[in-house]
Amino acid sequence: KNQAFKNLVYQNEKQLQLLESNLQHNNPSIRIKDEKNNLQQLLEKMHLGMLGVFNDKSYKLEKLMSSLDMLSPLKVMNRGYSYILKDGKTVKNVKLLQPNDDVTLYFENGSAEARITKIREEKE
Repeated sequence: KNQAFKNLVYQNEKQLQLLESNLQHNNPSIRIKDEKNNLQQLLEKMHLGMLGVFNDKSYKLEKLMSSLDMLSPLKVMNRGYSYILKDGKTVKNVKLLQPNDDVTLYFENGSAEARITKIREEKE
């Protein structure tokens, strides 16, 4: 009788320990804390990822802006080039000109009016 009672108490103690362990493992406050930590880690990863994308896109934008700047008509003119207009249209070929045509020459720092006196066509 006494041994049976001891066994019953022992089994109940073991079951109580198991229940306490399960309760702690399934404790909502601990689970909430763990999920907050997971969320914080995910937010940090997302932030670092976004920062990486931002830096990459900024670098590409800088390169594109630099390339575009090099093609800018003003930059080209700064390197000594000019362009000619006849009747408001760009002259791209000497065949578009005739002696006595009035043209406007555009330079980096201004423009000049000119009259064509002679035409020399380069043979290809």
